[in-house]
Amino acid sequence: MLAQIEYFDGFSAHADQSELLRWLATRTTKPRFYAVHGEPPAAQALCEAVHQRLGLDTRVATRGLTIEL
Repeated sequence: MLAQIEYFDGFSAHADQSELLRWLATRTTKPRFYAVHGEPPAAQALCEAVHQRLGLDTRVATRGLTIEL
């Protein structure tokens, strides 16, 4: 056998809050930030952290929200 499949319960490939903040800090513009993933309290906490640390306008996206680009 040349390969085998492994399963990792409880492991996530998603970036955590500190990784997202670090990535957003590299932006040369100040985009509006919408949290579109996660439970509402976690999404709100991310928005608050982004706003406090980076000064971005943030919002937790909700079903049916229309954003004009």
